[in-house]
Amino acid sequence: MLETGALESARWLPLAVALAVGVFYLLTIRTGHEWGDDFSLYLMHARNLAGGLEYRPAEYLHYSPYIGPDAYPPVFPLLLAPVYWLFGLNLTAMKVVVIVTFVVSLLVFGQMLKEKMSPIWQAGLIAVAGFCPYLWDKKDRLTSDLVFLVFAYLGILLVNKSYRTEQAERTDKWDGNRLKLALATGVVFYLAYGTRSLGLLLVPCLLLFDLVHRRKWLPSRFASVVTAVTGILVLLQSRLLHSDRGYYDQLATSFHDSAGAWLQYIRGNVFGYGMALTEIWDNGYHRPGRLALATTMTVLMLVGYLARVRKKLNYLELFVAVYLVTVSVVPMDGGGRYLIPLVPLFVLYAWEGLQVIPVGNRVRNAVVVMLGIAILGSYVAKYTRLDLKTFPDGITKAEAVEFFDYVKQRTRPSDVFIFTKPRALALFTDRKSSFYPVHLNDKGLWDYFQRIKATHIVLGPKGISPEEQEFLTTFVGKYSTSLRREFANDDFVSYRILGIPQASGRTNYKRTRLTDPLPQE
Repeated sequence: MLETGALESARWLPLAVALAVGVFYLLTIRTGHEWGDDFSLYLMHARNLAGGLEYRPAEYLHYSPYIGPDAYPPVFPLLLAPVYWLFGLNLTAMKVVVIVTFVVSLLVFGQMLKEKMSPIWQAGLIAVAGFCPYLWDKKDRLTSDLVFLVFAYLGILLVNKSYRTEQAERTDKWDGNRLKLALATGVVFYLAYGTRSLGLLLVPCLLLFDLVHRRKWLPSRFASVVTAVTGILVLLQSRLLHSDRGYYDQLATSFHDSAGAWLQYIRGNVFGYGMALTEIWDNGYHRPGRLALATTMTVLMLVGYLARVRKKLNYLELFVAVYLVTVSVVPMDGGGRYLIPLVPLFVLYAWEGLQVIPVGNRVRNAVVVMLGIAILGSYVAKYTRLDLKTFPDGITKAEAVEFFDYVKQRTRPSDVFIFTKPRALALFTDRKSSFYPVHLNDKGLWDYFQRIKATHIVLGPKGISPEEQEFLTTFVGKYSTSLRREFANDDFVSYRILGIPQASGRTNYKRTRLTDPLPQE
């Protein structure tokens, strides 16, 4: 009876741990937001959806390919729109949406683990993934990174369910339940794509998996229906709200470089993702300890992944491989953010690696205990280095608030600003704003400013995007006689454009890597 009761209680452990992660995240929501202004475009989309306005905000004057696309996928803004309608521009309320979706993704992740391990192990892996400071840090950033997980994992879970039974594998049996499952999977695949465009990888992975799994050139009815439903919804999104044209512009610009430059970019990207992988296990104090833990987990992950592939090629492993190859070769500066969907899966593969290492149970259990202590110590140490209440530097810093007040109260609604973070300025001031196309010569820049009727050039925020700031600072110094300073504090200086000068030459500007695109999504 005791054993039965204990097993019954253990069944609830994964849910309890996922909810504990959610509570911890809710209690540690930080005030404000960092300066990376991707979030601003998402919030402007949400505001426009809530108000029944045009999806693309009129305040943000996009110049392709800077900075990112002119619009982001609509699913995350659709989730935020009711919150915006109820609470207005309340960043805390919107972060709750991110946290809730992440907790749901942990529960879906737990379902993916169900066939592999006991509830106690499921709870342990959910805890390692959920309490990871690297993911905790992202819950205060209003972008689609964490939200994408729930749809990607749910899509993987539905595919696994469809191909699970031996009878379905042999006969491709088709009935009402399989049709419903295919329709649901197609919708979920679209939601993943509509959250992040990389979600479209779920479709070719399914077709490839179907081919390998069934050894037939024609896709199964399940795969065909999923692909058709996803495709129809993608086309509807493209016609009604958002297409990926902005991303195509960025890719076209990047691919103008030589093949050698592209290969150099790929090498740099692979190195960058490798370093980002160590950040997941950062303790905040001891770099050798971070590298040791990261190396151990990476080796276990590789062993576990290869063991699963050797045993049977599953849809999950195929998706992980295709996803990693894609983000490595496509010239988009995603940084470690593109690894976020894989962090819980890395934890799963490390567990798999522990199961297959050729040692006795006693040694394996000792390794598990030592690794658990190392991970716990790393997490605790890292949290002691983090501010759990606010962003020390961001859009709620006193200088930023003063700058936004100046724009709203001392400039005209018709004024147009040139600024390093144009989407944030547009969101918080309702003024039109644009980035500056740094590839143009000075005359081209002034022609662009004249075309959009720019009235102000703003330097700042101090210390943010230093390369772009250097370019604009040099440009302002070069044409100081055509500008008048109207506002200044420790982080910002705003100049009014008095007139368009006779410009010639080019303002010096050097990128760290010539093939780097500007940050986006």
